[in-house]
Amino acid sequence: MAYTTTARQFVEGGGLLELLARSAPNKLTGLIKLEIEGDGGGTWYLDPAKNSISGSSKQKPACIVRAQARDFMALVEGRMSPADGVLTERLHIAGSAAKVSRLMAVLATANPE
Repeated sequence: MAYTTTARQFVEGGGLLELLARSAPNKLTGLIKLEIEGDGGGTWYLDPAKNSISGSSKQKPACIVRAQARDFMALVEGRMSPADGVLTERLHIAGSAAKVSRLMAVLATANPE
């Protein structure tokens, strides 16, 4: 995966879509809203079925993931597991538990070391 330094670079630079294509092309469905706060953050809507990311959507997301930019990147870089993020309240999730679980499994493969 291409090196990135911010959540914005990871999401908008194609790292997230590359990860989805490589990890779980048919396992993740439904609109996912990412709300990443802080430097290099933003709000994005991920549609795995269309392999697309946009800045807005009229459709209701199946799940919402909220985190500070530094915590999101810790997750992506493998410095924090999804379980640790939830337990320490650095990662907030809402919506379909099955969809969130699949998304977290995909994000955990970003840096498999």
